[in-house]
Amino acid sequence: MKTSAITVAVLAGAAAAQTGTFFAFQGDTLYRGDLGTGTASSFTLSDDIIAAEFNGAGELLAHSSPFAPGTPESFRVDNAFGANPTLTALGSGSQDPSPSSVEFINGRAYGFDSQGNFNEYDPNTLALIAQIAPQQQGVGGNGLGYDVASDTLYMVDRNNDALFVVDVATGNLTNVGGLGTDIQNAGATFFGGQLWASYQNNSTGNYEVGTIDTSTGALTSVFTLDTFGITQPPLTVAFAIIPAPGGAALLGLAGLAAARRRR
Repeated sequence: MKTSAITVAVLAGAAAAQTGTFFAFQGDTLYRGDLGTGTASSFTLSDDIIAAEFNGAGELLAHSSPFAPGTPESFRVDNAFGANPTLTALGSGSQDPSPSSVEFINGRAYGFDSQGNFNEYDPNTLALIAQIAPQQQGVGGNGLGYDVASDTLYMVDRNNDALFVVDVATGNLTNVGGLGTDIQNAGATFFGGQLWASYQNNSTGNYEVGTIDTSTGALTSVFTLDTFGITQPPLTVAFAIIPAPGGAALLGLAGLAAARRRR
């Protein structure tokens, strides 16, 4: 497992008020950093991750990419705050189409799969429970962020470069507006009253973290994590945030559900 320290340049004032630990995935690389200081470390994992989020118990669950070699399956990220984060397999193995995003809402898990269907998943194993609705928008690379305060689920769609609101009961989509940025893949999470996203910017060739205006859909870059290339298999991404400081001590506390959300 490769571990390296990186420093990201935070735009003045954009993230200074936020104190959270973010987990951004790109392919088999995990970037763990602080929103306030703009510092991060990178780790090489045993599989490419396409979807990830903290559940209500404070566990970071993830699903591997269907585009990478091997069997797509669900994982728990163990030692998430330690020196060597690792993936521990959950469930019974193969799941294709795989969830390309996941969000936990009131103890239940929802997400879009790599074919664009909106589904409910097992909150402990991310195994498919049922399809809620077939969709053409949001195929692959989309991120989900749930705003507890307004009971609203948002979806970042790479195909339309736009932000949508998702009706959890029906899967119906409402277009909020364009991102204003040409993205390749994205992950998202709702944290501190703000929708955050990690995304591959086709214009700059960078893997970036930014915020999205939920009233207009406009995406604003906050800092750059790394570069990306159009490779085979593609570098899938995911994003999650947990409060800090003391994030490690918070793992296992069910009360996290109302404090943070998100891809």
